[in-house]
Amino acid sequence: MLSVHIYDKGIQVENHKIKILYNLSSPLEVNEQKLDTFDILLVNAADKMLIRQNEVDKMTYAIFYIDEMELVRLFQDKHLLFACDSSQEKNDNFRPLRECLTKLLLANSEEDPFAKVSFQEYTYKLYLLLMNHFRISKLSLGSLSLSERFEHYIAEHFQSDLSLVKISGDFFMTPQYFSKLFKEIMGVTFYKYLTAVRLDFAKNQLLDSDKTILEVALDSGFANVNAFNRAYKEKYQELPSDFKKVQRKQEVQDVKADFQVLSQLLEGQIAEQQEDNQQDLFIDVSDRKATDAYWQKVINIGDVTKLNQKRTEEQFLDFQSEMQFEYVRLKLDYPEDYNRGYSYFEEESYMDFLVRLNLKFQFVLDFREFERQESYMTYLKGLLSHFSNRYSIERLRQWRFELDYVTIFDDQKCQYYASAYQMISDLLKCYKIEESLYGPGFILGDISSFRLFMTKVKSGIIPKIDHLTFHVLPHIANKDSKDNLVFQTVTDVNYIKNQLEMVQTELDKSQHYYHIVEWRDYQPYHLWINDSTFKAASIIKNTLACLGMLEDLAWSPPLDSLLDHRNGNLTFGGEGCVSQHGIKKPSYYAHSFLSRHGRDLLAFDDKALVTSSGHNISIVSHNCSPLNYRYYSQTDDNQHYRYEDYFENLEKLSLNFDIGGMKEGTYLIKTRVVNSKSGSLQDLMSKVFLDDVTTFGDSEIDYLKSQAVPSLTLSQVTVSDGHLNWQIELQANEICYSHIIYLY
Repeated sequence: MLSVHIYDKGIQVENHKIKILYNLSSPLEVNEQKLDTFDILLVNAADKMLIRQNEVDKMTYAIFYIDEMELVRLFQDKHLLFACDSSQEKNDNFRPLRECLTKLLLANSEEDPFAKVSFQEYTYKLYLLLMNHFRISKLSLGSLSLSERFEHYIAEHFQSDLSLVKISGDFFMTPQYFSKLFKEIMGVTFYKYLTAVRLDFAKNQLLDSDKTILEVALDSGFANVNAFNRAYKEKYQELPSDFKKVQRKQEVQDVKADFQVLSQLLEGQIAEQQEDNQQDLFIDVSDRKATDAYWQKVINIGDVTKLNQKRTEEQFLDFQSEMQFEYVRLKLDYPEDYNRGYSYFEEESYMDFLVRLNLKFQFVLDFREFERQESYMTYLKGLLSHFSNRYSIERLRQWRFELDYVTIFDDQKCQYYASAYQMISDLLKCYKIEESLYGPGFILGDISSFRLFMTKVKSGIIPKIDHLTFHVLPHIANKDSKDNLVFQTVTDVNYIKNQLEMVQTELDKSQHYYHIVEWRDYQPYHLWINDSTFKAASIIKNTLACLGMLEDLAWSPPLDSLLDHRNGNLTFGGEGCVSQHGIKKPSYYAHSFLSRHGRDLLAFDDKALVTSSGHNISIVSHNCSPLNYRYYSQTDDNQHYRYEDYFENLEKLSLNFDIGGMKEGTYLIKTRVVNSKSGSLQDLMSKVFLDDVTTFGDSEIDYLKSQAVPSLTLSQVTVSDGHLNWQIELQANEICYSHIIYLY
């Protein structure tokens, strides 16, 4: 069970519990790092926590002790590790965590029976927050020795009824051979080693004054109290109960803070509850600046060779005629048949088509392929020479080149990358390419790799890179101090914005341009999310969140027919915003609404973008709902929930726009909406195709094309005093485009 203690002096905590420190006072030094007021640090059960005594300022902090075994029992998972440090990471998930810890502290300080029930309520909420948003997994790199395999196995199974027969069978050996081999490798018999592991764990458990001797014995893998007492006394020459009494006397006394004192200390850490879900935006039409439509610059092209197929070519023409992207980002693959007489005919086949659309190229040079192929530089030189003659040197100089290396950087990788970057940069300078080489393709959120790489740049080992590129992936991977791979699922609703702010803080005032070259945020068991209205709302939400921070954000390939992993179904969870049969998905309309921006930016917040051209005003808005634990925790296809069950809430949102400084007269307001009832192919198919029917023909496709469109409403208003109050009510995961047109 969860226990809470408040301290006013430095302590060292060595018990085998998950420990969450919540600082309530001036900065603390915890495990050699600084925690500011209201910072949170979690230390896993196997690790120690050291809080240094502050001789100058008064200390007040709380530690929440969580019994790891309770979490194991609740969530049926023995591999529980967490990463939670608000001093090192910017993450919106700290807000509900901080609020939950605050409510636990307040409930713990009251004697009222209702407060005790409230404490239980927020205890389970805390467990869910940790499991949903702060859990990590580890993967050991390289092969393990037999001794390490023995250690890992016993560490995982010692709390169960582990026998020689069981472990020898799992290692595919006879009990006799295993017993002999184990003693040769480990230096002790299997049972002595197992008992030692259990006793080490038990001794840490005894530090918890809330647990009985019986509970400690059973949690440590002993069959009963007698067996535990015998083994413990044999090793430590005292009974567990004697050790527990001594520890109780030596415990650092916690502080008994009353409710009023805590309430004052924690003021502002609980969000005020709004009576309704409403948001206001005040707009002065005279206060305007040029719109930087960074979201309209780059689109990933996917498998570019598929543009040679007529249907795919027609779909792309239709898409580009409306969206008007400036660059296509495509990987420059080294040809398998490359030789000195190579003709570049295959590249011409798709590049000619894209050049006719007046698109520029952002070529991706894969560092791994560059390193593998000795002739890659020769191929690249030939390509630049060939197409400078075919299209003109002026056009070629407008292209971009990007050396991409999606990896966890170390010293050696940094050096190899630096060499390749310098070589390619020198070649591009010969052709006077306008923009310097982009790179290196950081995984957004891998702050350790980023810090190491930029340190190498600062020291001159890696050339300065003006245009920094990032990949947004559904999981973050980095290495811990023992060289294990650590994985964490991204659950922060403002992940891109928060991570970019961390990058800017790290670089301080250094001049760099930031480019997101890939945005892949869906979980592998939830491909359906790409076909949903949530995807459309998420596109607009993230576009607004990064406004003013990015040079561009390269969206996913626009067509399902440009993807490798496709099938014959109407939809299959592809990243494209047009199905392979040419039916537009909600994500298409998100791009379409954003592309209709005006010349001037008037205002924006996290829900809406307001632009204008002359007296006409465009408003793009969304009501993106947060995903819940079902979405992030599901790891197989066997669990089936309704679409609605994957969200924290499905509340409506009311947006009020108070627009001042408008020209007096009559305006026509056109409002287009995409939600579950209009513009959603996914929802439309659930109504058309009953009982898992998958057979369809051209007439069904034509019907879906005609029906999967936004709804349209028209209204007319008169502005007499220069002010217009316009209200929009959005359903969950709904997107809206309102065009306010001056008539007379």
